[in-house]
Amino acid sequence: MNLAQSIARGLGAIELKDVGRPRAMPNNYGSTVARPTLTYDLIYAYYYNSWVYGAVKAIALSISDIPMVVARDESTRSRPARSISRFIREEERGPVLDWDSVSKRYKAQEKVSFIENHPVLALLDDPYPEAELTRYELIQAIVTLLETDGNGYVEKVWERGKAKTDLPARLWPKIDPRAVTVVPGEKRLVAGYIFTGGGAMKLFSWDEMMHFMYFAPLNPFYGMAAARVLRPQLITETKAIDWNRLFFEHDATPGGLLTTKERLDPSDIRMMQALWNDRYQGPGRAHQVAVLGQGAEYQQLSPSHKDMGFQDLRNFTKKEVQAAYGVPSVVLGDYEDVNRASAMTMARLYYLNTILPRLRKIEAVLSRHLLGDSSERLMFNVAVIDALQEDILVRARAGLQLAKQYVTPNELREFNGYPRLDDDGMDVVYIDPKLVPIGTVPTEENGGAGE
Repeated sequence: MNLAQSIARGLGAIELKDVGRPRAMPNNYGSTVARPTLTYDLIYAYYYNSWVYGAVKAIALSISDIPMVVARDESTRSRPARSISRFIREEERGPVLDWDSVSKRYKAQEKVSFIENHPVLALLDDPYPEAELTRYELIQAIVTLLETDGNGYVEKVWERGKAKTDLPARLWPKIDPRAVTVVPGEKRLVAGYIFTGGGAMKLFSWDEMMHFMYFAPLNPFYGMAAARVLRPQLITETKAIDWNRLFFEHDATPGGLLTTKERLDPSDIRMMQALWNDRYQGPGRAHQVAVLGQGAEYQQLSPSHKDMGFQDLRNFTKKEVQAAYGVPSVVLGDYEDVNRASAMTMARLYYLNTILPRLRKIEAVLSRHLLGDSSERLMFNVAVIDALQEDILVRARAGLQLAKQYVTPNELREFNGYPRLDDDGMDVVYIDPKLVPIGTVPTEENGGAGE
């Protein structure tokens, strides 16, 4: 029995009774599960590709900037309380305009209460004091690793003498996912994890590590990031950038051929090569006007920068990265051909289609590990996201159009999120624009309010 098998057998003792692994799984997994191929270098895309860095950083900063709350379910129903984002999506008509009113409706309808001084929130706000780690950095690390590798791991650290059923004292997210190996269990899908770093091997049971992962169609143990799909494009662009760098550092306006009808001996050839390189090679001399001797001709052998279409290649890669990550140009700081309306629309769609689905994944894993099967759950407070708030100018224009469609003042107030008023005339339809009630004709005899 080798070391990995011994570790797997030891971790297999931590299991759920009467729960087995799915039968619809291959049986070729050994004591450990190797990472998928062609994934080890994906994390370097964050270091060397500006488009990937910009997209991943934007997603990570957007998510880490959203506050979290703990909601306690006070109802007696069998289903768990819906998240705030799901409630807004299913119950609210249109964009959120007033978070306070949404919060009150959410609490009343779902019968939940928000706990402000919860131990889990305190842990997330200060996950590792000795490392001066904050909740902002915790979430940013999780999201960055998820987006580049498809896997993010957070170690749960308990104080000595504390049981694992207690809340951990520390959370450590800065773990290289490439150094983590999954150990399959006999009665659990995952029995634990092996971390290999610095020449040492460290063992973690399944409940000592939080594993965030994106779905991978061919592997149930590891996630797949968008960078995996982009790998061919990123390699091509990296080689193109390196070619440009080498060109400006070493090339002599690239690879060409000097020809002459004169008879040249080896010393003449060496002299012409040395003279040419001395005058035109290097970053400070490239692209100068060449003056050739009598009878000499220059024939370019390599394509020019224009012919190679580097700019088109970079633009193509940018669009591929944006499509894979769901990040529009305005989020990456590209405001070309963007006006206020289109910028707001793109920002809103970015949060709806890119950020909100990721929030639900993160809050689900955190809730499962830190709150367990309790009636409480962690939620991102999505209603405070500026991009999801309705533009007051759009609301005002819509209100003006609605007022022309013969609605009552109270109906217009409800549209704008204001409470109804019981004053006289608030439930009467008026003729625009003089607020004349329908069915009345103003006359001089009745002071302008005749029947």
